[in-house]
Amino acid sequence: MSSPKAAVLFSFDISGGSLSGDGTNLFHSFQDFGLDADQVANVLANPNLENILGRVMELN
Repeated sequence: MSSPKAAVLFSFDISGGSLSGDGTNLFHSFQDFGLDADQVANVLANPNLENILGRVMELN
């Protein structure tokens, strides 16, 4: 028996970022980052990446 999944009401796509010199890593930096239980963030990127790295620098 499978467990019920929460409905996703809001989806956010994240694009851009900076690639490493060899193109295997993608870096993102955010001032704020937070999601509610009914939200999803999708990183839009090349599937050949090895790592997606993010940092949150809360300025508040």
